[in-house]
Amino acid sequence: MIKFRRSYEYGQYINYVDYVTYTKVIGTRDDKEPDLNAIPENQKDKAADVQTSGIVTKTGIVHVLTGNHRLFFNAQPLGN
Repeated sequence: MIKFRRSYEYGQYINYVDYVTYTKVIGTRDDKEPDLNAIPENQKDKAADVQTSGIVTKTGIVHVLTGNHRLFFNAQPLGN
């Protein structure tokens, strides 16, 4: 699922920043559940912000997720 996430963390410079977020839905959509605290940890959706979007190249369009996302497929910790 692709959605927007609004952040106010840069309030000293700008009112807000909207991020495009890629979300892997596990089970049901968390934002549709009446009680987020009742969702088991292993059933919570996982999300990663899009770091850069819409770079047009000769062969297509590039979208870059944050550098540590691992596309949700491998939950093992990163090695050194």
